[in-house]
Amino acid sequence: MSGSVELHVSMTFPMPVEDAWAALTCGDLTSVSQPWGPIPGVVAIHDEPPGFFDEPGKSRTLENSDGSTVLETIETLVPPRRLEYTMTTNTRRPSPGDTPGVHAMPLPCRCSG
Repeated sequence: MSGSVELHVSMTFPMPVEDAWAALTCGDLTSVSQPWGPIPGVVAIHDEPPGFFDEPGKSRTLENSDGSTVLETIETLVPPRRLEYTMTTNTRRPSPGDTPGVHAMPLPCRCSG
């Protein structure tokens, strides 16, 4: 698979925008990102630099419930109104019939909200 997927996410929170921003950027992603259909949940965060949401260009690795890992990089940050990030799949678990081991699966994804 090649190319990229562009995904726009919009959420409504019954609170002031500043409070919603704080909840999204300071919360524990592992507690809110649960598996949903074919999309795995986040079970751990690795290599997160201090002040991850302070400036664009910072990256961290998300470990998913299916064993895959994703590199998340902040691209645009305009608190409390705009957050854009890219997610690049680093690895995935083998599917039935695959050779045992971890297989690379590049899937760049640009998300904004």
